[in-house]
Amino acid sequence: WLDAAGGPAASVPGFMTMDGAFVASAPSPLARSFGWLRLEGHGTLLLKPSEVHQLEFHGEWEVLDERTARLKLRLPDDLPDHMRPPCTSLLLLEGDANGTVILRCEGEDGERPDGSCQMEFVPEEHEEGH
Repeated sequence: WLDAAGGPAASVPGFMTMDGAFVASAPSPLARSFGWLRLEGHGTLLLKPSEVHQLEFHGEWEVLDERTARLKLRLPDDLPDHMRPPCTSLLLLEGDANGTVILRCEGEDGERPDGSCQMEFVPEEHEEGH
């Protein structure tokens, strides 16, 4: 795996090597913007409110440690304010249960109105349309 800088990603968390997507497992304010996440092996990502939603946020990921990755979103300059996500820098943390992660805005302890988003892994062959 390569991180966004194109170098080998050291100590890649196991959840980042899975082939598929992460889907919000419960409704939350953050899940309304970021309910579906796909990580690519070359340091890029795709975040959407849901798999079938047309609004897409592209960005890069980087490994922080063996349980955490930072996600940085690139927003188009012309994106209307009402479509802007609550944050553009997020942390993705390994969850307690196998195949789960917790997504939250970076620099936040999860106590802000958006809170965090618990996500479960869905293998690629089970994603809609496969």
